[in-house]
Amino acid sequence: MSMHAIAYKTQLLKDIGYVQSEGILYTDQEWIFLPMSNVTSFMYFDKSLYLYLVERDGQSVDPNVRKKNLWMEIDIVKKQIKDYKERINNPNLKNKQYMDDKLFQRCLDMYQFHLIKYRKNIDINPLIEFDKFLKKELPIIYEKLNSLELTRLKIKYIKNWRKSFSNAGLGFRFFYRVYDIQESGLSHALKQLILKPIKYILKKLGLFDTVKRIVKGKNGD
Repeated sequence: MSMHAIAYKTQLLKDIGYVQSEGILYTDQEWIFLPMSNVTSFMYFDKSLYLYLVERDGQSVDPNVRKKNLWMEIDIVKKQIKDYKERINNPNLKNKQYMDDKLFQRCLDMYQFHLIKYRKNIDINPLIEFDKFLKKELPIIYEKLNSLELTRLKIKYIKNWRKSFSNAGLGFRFFYRVYDIQESGLSHALKQLILKPIKYILKKLGLFDTVKRIVKGKNGD
C-alpha cells in the first residue's frame, strides 16, 4: 500500500495528533503507518489520487539517490518505532496486526538495504547504531530478525552480521556469492559454479586457449 493511494478524513488525523515529518525524504512510510492505527472503515474508489513520475531525475527511489539517503529512512523508521510504542497499549488501537507487520518489514528493509541491496561502498555505521536502538526499543523485532533466513542454504545473515558488525569476512563473501547466484537464475548459477572454476584451472595449466579453439572449431562444424 502506497501513500499515493490513500486519503484520510481530516478528523481522523486530528484525533491522533498526526504530524508528518518535514524536510526529509520517505515520509510516505509515516503516512501509511500511524493513521492506520485509528482506521475503522474504508472506501475504495477506482480513481487515481496522485500521479507519480517514477523516471524523474533525482527521484527518491532512484538507487543512487536512495543509497546516499539511507540515513533518512533510518530516521523515519525510528520515528515509527516511537509512535508504535506510544500507542501499542492504547485500548482504542485499531489494526495492530497491520502495524506489527508493517513495522517488522520496515526494520528488515534497513538490514537488506545495507547488507544486501546497496552493500558495495556503503557506510555501515548508521545500521550499527540503528541495530543498537532496535535492541533497546523493540527487542521482540530484534530477536525475530535474528532468526530470519535468506537463500536456500538457510543462512541467518543478520544474526551472523551482529557477531562482529561486519560483512567483510569470509563467511559473508561466501554468502554474497551464493545469494547473487540464486538471484541471477539457474543458467548463470551453473556457469559460476562449474565453468568459471574450469576456466581458472585451464588457464593455470596453460590449456585455456587450446581448449577454446577446439570448442570454437566444433561449434563451427
